Amino acid sequence: MESHMRKHAEILADWAPDLSLKLGRPVEVIRGKGLSAYDFPPSQRVRINFVDGSVAEFNYAFACIREKESQVAVFTEHCGYLEFWLEPEMEIVEIRENHYRHE
Repeated sequence: MESHMRKHAEILADWAPDLSLKLGRPVEVIRGKGLSAYDFPPSQRVRINFVDGSVAEFNYAFACIREKESQVAVFTEHCGYLEFWLEPEMEIVEIRENHYRHE
C-alpha cells in the first residue's frame, strides 16, 4: 500500500472552501493568508475514535468533514494539518471545554 502525505499548503488550498464555511472568511483570504492562532481556541480539541478502539486526539484543533468523499481534515495549531479517510462507524468529535475553578 502506498502512503502519500500532502504538504500543509496543499491541504489548506484544497480545503479552503470548507474552511471558508467553517470560519466565515472568504476562500481567497484563507488561500492567501492561511489560518491564524485565533482560529485555534485553547479550549477546543478534536478526537477521532477509530473502529478498532484506537483514538487520536489533537489539542488546539478543529475538523472539516466531507461526508460524500469520506474525508476529514483536522487542522491543528501546533501539529499541522492532517487528512483521514472516513470509515464506517468512525467518530470525529470536536470538544469545547470551559473550565471554572473556584478556590
